[in-house]
This record gives sequence, structure tokens and C-alpha cells, in this order.
Amino acid sequence: MSYGKYFNWHPNSREILFYQDLTLEPGLTLFNIENDRYRLIAQPKPLDITGAAISPNGQRLAYGTNNPPFPSQIYFANADGSEPRAVVEGGGIVAVWGWSYDGEYLAYMGEPGTGSFKKDTGPPPPESQGSLIWVMDRNASNRQQLKGPFFSGFGFRPMWSPREHKVAYVGSEKLDECWMSDEERRADPLCRFKGVSIYVEDIDSGELWKVSDNALDPAWSPDGAYLAYVAMDATGQVDVWISDVDGQKKRRLTGSSDHKRHPIWLPQLGVEE
Repeated sequence: MSYGKYFNWHPNSREILFYQDLTLEPGLTLFNIENDRYRLIAQPKPLDITGAAISPNGQRLAYGTNNPPFPSQIYFANADGSEPRAVVEGGGIVAVWGWSYDGEYLAYMGEPGTGSFKKDTGPPPPESQGSLIWVMDRNASNRQQLKGPFFSGFGFRPMWSPREHKVAYVGSEKLDECWMSDEERRADPLCRFKGVSIYVEDIDSGELWKVSDNALDPAWSPDGAYLAYVAMDATGQVDVWISDVDGQKKRRLTGSSDHKRHPIWLPQLGVEE
């Protein structure tokens, strides 16, 4: 492998999609784990690729590029990178987060004038962080802006349900004061949990609800029936929890004082009632 930025697996389970950097041929690349071969599929100008995903049927590629003063763009192309066309172009930051389970929708950020921000000015104030998640259909039409208070940056990204057109993400209606200072945020190991919540939004119905407060890292179970996440309780203890999708039935899975992050489901394991 080479230096770069990992995005995701190809649906064929044999190739890894990543941005290859610091090479003679930088760009969006597929690496085949069986024969160790690289396949360069996109070299957009500028070469700052901010997210890429191949549709579940393996036929369509979406990727975003940012590098002021060039316009930020999101492209659709064939899975081999051929026939690229810009479907979003604006002056702010764009990001490609991924396709829905059936490839019907793409989640992204960057519609002009709708909550995106510029690199030279940084992110907007935390209380105005909503309105950054958009979805469009596979034809780049039927674009809709999600209404939840998504909190962009810091590694937070929306996660599609594996069975439905639902998105789970970290958001905030009012952040703790520790977020207002980089120094204070870095000095407080619990700051990441303060004032943030996990939300689920249904693309088909438009419904939005909160699953848990002071929580991060939502991860869908393989059947889409549960969410695992990390949450801080009133005493400041951080544990892994699971919940049904509507947040009504919750269960703490761990009970130690060390900090946990990024729970992952194993496909062969179920959840005991």
C-alpha cells in the first residue's frame, strides 16, 4: 500500500478505495488485495479528494474535491472513473459520505449557500452547524436538505442504515462551553461528549428524532434494528450502549472507567433480549 486516505471497500470485497498521495500518480485509487495491483480511477484538478464511494451495485462512483481558489465539486462517474460529470459546484467545502444500502441516495455536503463553509473562515458557530447534510438520488436529482442539527468536523459523519433510508449522525442543539476553545477542548477528555447527541432521520418520511444525549459514534447493527454507540452518563463515565432505532429501549454494555470509542458490530452475532 501507499500513503493516502482510506474511503471504503469496493462492493466486490476485493478492492479498497482510497486517495493515493505522495506518489508519481496521485489520485483516487483502487487497490486489489488479491494481486496487490493499483488501479488509478480519477485524477481531478485539484487533487484534494474529500470523500468517495462506489454504489452498492458496483456501477457508480461519487467523489468530492476541495482546493480553493478552485470551485469545490462533487462528481458522478462510472465505477472505473470514466465519464465524470460535476453534479455539485460551490464555493464552500464539499464532502461525499456514502450511498444508501440500495444505492438510491447519496449523502453529501456542499450545496451552495446552505450552511457550507469556507476553509479560510473555518466552520460556522456550533449552534448553526445544522443543515449540512444533503441527499440526492442516483440521478443527481430530488435533492433534499436534512433538518437535524448535524455537527460537522471532528471525524463526525452520517451513517446509513443497512436496511432502510435512515441516517444516524452526531448533532448538537447547544454545545458545552469547552468546545469554544481548542485549548480547553483538548485539555478535557470528556469534552467530545458534552452537548452532542445522536439523531436518526428518516429520508422517506422526513421524521427526525434523538436517540441519546452526550453520545458519539453511532453504528448500525447488520439488520438495521439497533444502534450501538458510546455515551457519557451523569457521573462522567463513558460506556458502550445499544438502543433500538427509536431510542426507547437502551442497554449499557460496558461498565469500566476507561474511555471507549467506535463500537463495531460483528455480522454473525445477534443481540440477546
